[in-house]
Amino acid sequence: MGLGRRALEFLGVKQPPPALPESNNVLPMPTFEPFDLRRAEMYRYRHHYGVNLGSVFVLESWLCPEHFRKSVANGQWDSEMDFLLACDTKEHAREMLEYHWSTFITPQDIEQMAQQGVNTVRIPIGYWIIEPRTLLTGRFKDDAFYRFADVYDAAFGYLMRLVKACEQHNVGVLIDIHAAPGGQNNDAHSGQAKPYAPEFYTSNTAQKYMLDVLCKITRIFTPMNHIIGITLLNEPIDHAALLPYYRQACQAVLDNTPSPCAPLPLYIGDCWMPEKFMDILTTINYPFLVLDSHQYFCHTEKDHRQTAQQHMATVQSKIVPMFRGPHCSAIRGNLSIGEWAMVLNGQSMQGLNERQTLTAFGQLQQQSWQQCTAGSFYWTYKTADDNWYWSLKYCFQQNLLSFRQPEKKRKDPAPLNDEAVIQQKTQDHLQRTTQRLQTLAPQQQQASQSLYQQGLKDGYRVALEQFYPVDIGFKLQLAHDYHARTYPSTDREQQAIAWLYEDGFVDGLDLAYAQ
Repeated sequence: MGLGRRALEFLGVKQPPPALPESNNVLPMPTFEPFDLRRAEMYRYRHHYGVNLGSVFVLESWLCPEHFRKSVANGQWDSEMDFLLACDTKEHAREMLEYHWSTFITPQDIEQMAQQGVNTVRIPIGYWIIEPRTLLTGRFKDDAFYRFADVYDAAFGYLMRLVKACEQHNVGVLIDIHAAPGGQNNDAHSGQAKPYAPEFYTSNTAQKYMLDVLCKITRIFTPMNHIIGITLLNEPIDHAALLPYYRQACQAVLDNTPSPCAPLPLYIGDCWMPEKFMDILTTINYPFLVLDSHQYFCHTEKDHRQTAQQHMATVQSKIVPMFRGPHCSAIRGNLSIGEWAMVLNGQSMQGLNERQTLTAFGQLQQQSWQQCTAGSFYWTYKTADDNWYWSLKYCFQQNLLSFRQPEKKRKDPAPLNDEAVIQQKTQDHLQRTTQRLQTLAPQQQQASQSLYQQGLKDGYRVALEQFYPVDIGFKLQLAHDYHARTYPSTDREQQAIAWLYEDGFVDGLDLAYAQ
C-alpha cells in the first residue's frame, strides 16, 4: 500500500480497495421462456408447498458444511461479513464462496425437491450479489461490503443457475431480500450481526441503495413466468421508517415492471406481529400484497418453558383462528408462512420421544398452514450435515414429512350449465350474506343474483381451463384481479358490490375442484 493511501486511511478517508480481476467462474446467463400471463398466474396464485434455500447466498455458519466453516482461521464466525473478515485474503474468500455456491445446493437438488412435491422455493439473497461492482464506484463506499464487492462476481450467475433449474422442473421461485444495506435487523442472517440498532432505517443512503437493487431485481425477474414474487425485507423490525420504505418500494416495483408483464406479488414481513401488519397492508396501494409471517416455537425462553402439547394447542387454538379471522379477511387471505420448522427446544420435550413428538408437531403445522394460508416454506432444505429436523432433506429421507399431493385426474373444461347447481349455490350464498345484502340499495340488490352467478360461472371456467389440477392458494386475490381485468369499472356503486362477483368466483373455483 502506498504512503499516500496509508495516510488517507489513517485520516479516516475511505478509498476504493484494490479490485480483484473479474472471476473466471462467472457463468453465462441462461435464457428463459417468453413471458406468458396465464402461465405466470398459475405460479403466482397456486398454493405454494415450499422450502427455503437457506445459507447459499446469505451465509449462516451453523448451516454451512464443516469443511467450509473451518476454512478460515479458528473456524469461528457467524455472519457473511464475519466470514469475509476471517479469510486470509479476498482471493481466499472468493475461492471458498464460489465453491460453496456451486456445490451446496445444485440443479440436481432442485430436481429432487420437485420429485418430493416441493413446488416453490424461497431463495434468500443479500443485496450485495446484485451487480456487486456497483459498490466499487464509490457511490456507496460507506457500505460494509464495499471492500469485498469484487469477491461476488460469480454469485449472481449461480443464483440464475438455480432459478433456471426451477423453471425446468416447474418449481416457482420467491426472491427473498434476506439482507439489506446497514442491516434490517441485528441477526447474523442480515449479513452482519450488530450490537446496536440496524442502520437501514436511519440511513437514507442505505435505503436508496436498496431501492436501486430492488429496481434491478424487478426488471430482471418479472418477465420470468415462474417467479412468484419478491420478499421486500426479511424479518424487519417494527421501526417508524419501515412503512414509508415499504410504500417507496412498492412504487419502485410498479415503475420498473416491464411491459406487458403484471407486477410481481410483494411479500411484506410482519415484524412478528401478524394482525398489526395485516391492517397495515390494507393501507398500502399495490395490486398484490402478501403478508410474510414466520412461525417458530423454539427460540425464546417463553418457547422453552412451554411443553410440546402446549405448542400444539397454540397452533390450533390461537394461530389458526387468527389466520382465519377478520384481519386476514381484510387482506383477502393473502398470507404466507415464509419460514417454519418442526423443531422444538429440548425442554419442551422432556420425558417425550423426540422423533414422535417432532413428527407430530411438524405434521400438525403442515396441515394447519395448508388449511389457513396460501402457502408455506420450510426452513431449510439443507444444513451442515442433513442429520436433524432443521433439514427438510432429512425429513424427506426419514419419511417424517411429505409434500406430495394426491393426484387428480384431468377434467373436461366444460362451462357450468347445470341450472340446478347454479340455483342451489345462489341460495346458499343468499343465506350466508343476508345481512350484508340488506345494506345494499334496491338497484344493487336486484343486480346481486346475476353478479354472483356470473362470478360462479367464471370461477368454475377459470379453475378448469387455467389451474386444475393445481391447488389454488390465493383464491380471493384471483377473483379480485380477474374481475378488475375482465369487467373494469370506475363506477363507485359497481365497485361497492364487486364482492358479490368475487364470492361467486371463489365458490366457482371450489365447485370445479369438488365435482
